[in-house]
Amino acid sequence: NMAEEVLLPKADSCTSNECEMLGKVYNNLGFAYDALGNQEKRIEYLQKAYDFLASISSPESPVVTAPLNNLGNAFLHQEDFEKAKNYLSQSLSIRERDGKQNMDLVLSYHNMGRLFYQMEKYEVAQEYYQKAWQLAQEILAPHQGVYLRALIGYVQNCLELKKEDQCLQLFQLYEPYLPIENDSFSDQSPIFNPEAIQEYLQYFDTYADYE
Repeated sequence: NMAEEVLLPKADSCTSNECEMLGKVYNNLGFAYDALGNQEKRIEYLQKAYDFLASISSPESPVVTAPLNNLGNAFLHQEDFEKAKNYLSQSLSIRERDGKQNMDLVLSYHNMGRLFYQMEKYEVAQEYYQKAWQLAQEILAPHQGVYLRALIGYVQNCLELKKEDQCLQLFQLYEPYLPIENDSFSDQSPIFNPEAIQEYLQYFDTYADYE
């Protein structure tokens, strides 16, 4: 791998910023292998990213939270819920202790919601989706991708809880910001079809929450 060949010789003598960048290279290689459909290599490089960043900082440092989050999503993709929960919980715990109310924390809440949603534990999922959505409204703009993910997760889970009126009103309010054209959501149809919205949300949710 060319990136590794160039950067690995610098690993023993890198500055703090350079070492963090090397960890991000491993992380991004994991993303590249995910795009290629190679899940084994995806996990291998995400683990390298975590191990390297933890070795130059600490296993409790905020710099390790991105590869932890991405490892969690990788195992969630494989429906290995135990491993997914382990990594996603670690990432969330570090971010909560760090105390920063930022986009990363929104993603962590959202990802925990996705975990419990896929496990069909919708009440627990709603707690995390609610946190993600509330924080997103406080710190993000409606056109931002993470804001939309938080909204979509919240609405999708809300439909599973049969709170359709509440969820569909919320979806209708923010639908103009969503990037996909769909005739099911025209201005001529103020009453949305819940099944069509589920299909829409599932399509949008294929864009994984990768950091």
